[in-house]
Amino acid sequence: MALPRLDEADFVRLRDAAPVRRRLRLVTPDHGRALGCYLLMLPVWGLAAIYGGYALDRAGLYPGDWLFLVLLFMAIVAPLAPVVRAHVHMKRPVLDELAAQHGLDYASHDFELKAYKKAKPSLFGESAGDELTDLLADKSGAAAVFHAEIHSKGGEPLFSGLVHSLRRKAEDGVQLVLRPRGAAAGDVALPRTMQPVDLAFDPAFTASFDVWSNRPAAARALLGGDLRAALVGDAAQGPVYLFLDRSDVLVASGGPAGFDPPGGSRPQRLRAIFDNAAAAFARHGELKARLNA
Repeated sequence: MALPRLDEADFVRLRDAAPVRRRLRLVTPDHGRALGCYLLMLPVWGLAAIYGGYALDRAGLYPGDWLFLVLLFMAIVAPLAPVVRAHVHMKRPVLDELAAQHGLDYASHDFELKAYKKAKPSLFGESAGDELTDLLADKSGAAAVFHAEIHSKGGEPLFSGLVHSLRRKAEDGVQLVLRPRGAAAGDVALPRTMQPVDLAFDPAFTASFDVWSNRPAAARALLGGDLRAALVGDAAQGPVYLFLDRSDVLVASGGPAGFDPPGGSRPQRLRAIFDNAAAAFARHGELKARLNA
């Protein structure tokens, strides 16, 4: 199974879908209207803060200048609610409808993926914390992409980017772990059967990655010249991690900011969400072809 390739016709179908139009209209004002609400309400809240401080002072309850500063801060922050809602509630209805149109499952948070759970100790460490969001997967779970923010036990950031999961059915028995050279090791736990893979004949690759495998000779054959060159190219855009065994492949590519769109009008943000998803699906297809998954 593979994630779908998206084109302009898919964008038009998504843009015109009744659930997207209805939900965005109900819960997500565009940033122009949200900013207008902010500018309109700011003086109202400001006057309320000034009057509140005055009333407390007249009542003999005014404890000092700090309370007026708190009220003034609240007056500035409270009207930002429409702007915040415009950002937070934009992504989910769009990705939900996109998944429905293409027969995918979507989960915004609170999900588990078996392949990620299996690969995480070898790639990032057993005690690493994570925040996983925006899972898009086919119905079988054989193909999936999601966004991950991963940090060490002490809170140090380890990785931020998209994670691709692919199903692999191979009888070669190869297990392989690939990490950026110099990446924080922490409590990374490699299977006992793994040993370093010597790829000194490719200096550009060895300068970018450390590789371990339970079958080094088979791993060298699996990491062909085209795949090594592609991974080096990917590493120029952000850190790349790869876990592979007989049933699963997990590739984490740092750099992309997930599916969150930049600021802008509602049509611009809708376009950005779609384009980010299309790029993620295309990337997934490239990985599947490179890794013969």
